[in-house]
Amino acid sequence: MTALWSDLNKCIITAHEDGLVRKWDVEAQKEVEQVRVCDRKLQSMQLSKDNTMIVAASKGDHCAKLLDTKSLEVMKTYKSNRPINAAAISPLFNQVRCRIAHSHTSLALFV
Repeated sequence: MTALWSDLNKCIITAHEDGLVRKWDVEAQKEVEQVRVCDRKLQSMQLSKDNTMIVAASKGDHCAKLLDTKSLEVMKTYKSNRPINAAAISPLFNQVRCRIAHSHTSLALFV
């Protein structure tokens, strides 16, 4: 499981082995939203520099998905023919970088 602070530390967003992303209200200590991002385990999840987007990577589904942090809506899907170990949103450029399994290179994809 991966966990990220969001919304000025008012909530935590978590990625799970069942492909779900969940948003938790810290003060109320309860789940407020969930969305199925992938059918298999989410390998990693990273926030954008401005905390408005999340990218979640799945090895089993061979994809990375860009989500809005407020609604958890999937904004874009990046597909690969190989497993994706990790993904990150560039703080400088309009792109997502994906680390492909069994490869020494990363793939730059445009947001």
